[in-house]
Amino acid sequence: MFSILGGRAKPNNLTSTRLKNREAARTSYLPITLEDLLKCRYVYFESRDIQTSTGFSMGKKGKKSRRQQAKKVDTDQIVIDNIMNRVKEYDERAFKSSMKNLYSDAVSSLKEAVQFVEAKEAIIVKAERGIYLFYEYLIKKTYRRLIATEYNTRRNYEEVIQICNCFTSKFNYTTAIKGVVTSSFMEESVILIMMYRDLALIRVSNDISADSSLFQDVPKYMKDADRDSATMCKEQIVSCLRATKNFGAAIDMDMKFASIRDLDEGEEKESAASLAITYIERYRVEFHKHTEEENKLEFSRLSKFIAHTAPKQKQDWDALRYNNTDLRFSHGVALAQWYYLLSKQMKSDEKMWTDLRSQAIYYVLAFIAKKWQMKDNCFYCHQAPTKDEVKLVCGDCRVACYCSIDHQRVSWKKNALDDMCFGHEAICSAMKAYRKWQEAVDVSDTEKEIKMKRRLDRECLGFLAYGLGLQDK
Repeated sequence: MFSILGGRAKPNNLTSTRLKNREAARTSYLPITLEDLLKCRYVYFESRDIQTSTGFSMGKKGKKSRRQQAKKVDTDQIVIDNIMNRVKEYDERAFKSSMKNLYSDAVSSLKEAVQFVEAKEAIIVKAERGIYLFYEYLIKKTYRRLIATEYNTRRNYEEVIQICNCFTSKFNYTTAIKGVVTSSFMEESVILIMMYRDLALIRVSNDISADSSLFQDVPKYMKDADRDSATMCKEQIVSCLRATKNFGAAIDMDMKFASIRDLDEGEEKESAASLAITYIERYRVEFHKHTEEENKLEFSRLSKFIAHTAPKQKQDWDALRYNNTDLRFSHGVALAQWYYLLSKQMKSDEKMWTDLRSQAIYYVLAFIAKKWQMKDNCFYCHQAPTKDEVKLVCGDCRVACYCSIDHQRVSWKKNALDDMCFGHEAICSAMKAYRKWQEAVDVSDTEKEIKMKRRLDRECLGFLAYGLGLQDK
């Protein structure tokens, strides 16, 4: 057991009342911080002797000399510094790779960091100074970064499950963290690791457990976490539930998030956009399961949500910024669907019909333009091409690229966007038309540009009507 006393340890007072006041000393501690760990200003108990921050026993054997104490402290501090510096090198290498979209290299660097820290476990424990707590902090940090990178970028969900299982077996954690959820980095790392494991399980098997950490411990963590961390957790959970067609659970999570936190203006906009995406996706995917009257009621309900999130002018959409860029483009596709569905209720000779169709086309083009900017990266995981990997290109549109045949197969029917239920098959023809229009723009061929723009508009409407199946809805 580890604890930090309010001031420096007082060996004489502690040893004189060691047996009598041991329980009091165990419970009188403050939350542990990294600064305290590095300074090693804590006391821990081992067998019948009390080990102090100087690293020597205060039992019957007597005290060591001050010179021996100082030498021991310096030696242990060198061990910590060397390990920290090496891990920082791995972190910096992984960060630079991520900035270049070389996510496979980032994952490799983080795996090396995990292996390095685990190899130093024997040295750390041998230091006899309670440094094992520091080791636990470091290993949780590296595992957390590795798992987050695998999940968010490479989308290798089976690998995420294996890494999480390795972590839980090493530290003997259960599925949910039972007990007090604190804001310390170590507890935060464990909660997020368990969250990623449960999300990966849902992605692979669509198995949602009621006692999952997603619905037990993560909401408690989100309540007290900072804005960015809480929003990140909520978006990860909602995106996973939406992509696996668990729309009711996704709506409940958005509602719970709004109820447990005092949302600022930016959080309110993002929460409203997330709800709008979920409602429009549920309407589209589950349309055939309901009667005509139920679908009309559902459309009126989703219109109330999505109308408040729609920008009044196109300039407002260009200026709109979300912390999560994927949420912005998912919101854009949701708006395109909504405008197209509204246009179906109008007559084709009305001006409102034309305006609604042009709005729908605008938001589809915004999504395709984003994909065009990243046309050299994998359409599924956004991995940038490397010298060792062969870039696979879609034979039809010749825009979508893939880092492996597995990613091409996975993204054909789904995961064109991480949190929406359509794949590259639905958008392929529109991306082909966009490529031909862009080629005409690049060579300044005005006649061809006008011709291809008309075709591009038709393909965007075709994406909504037939790719997403809105024609008969």
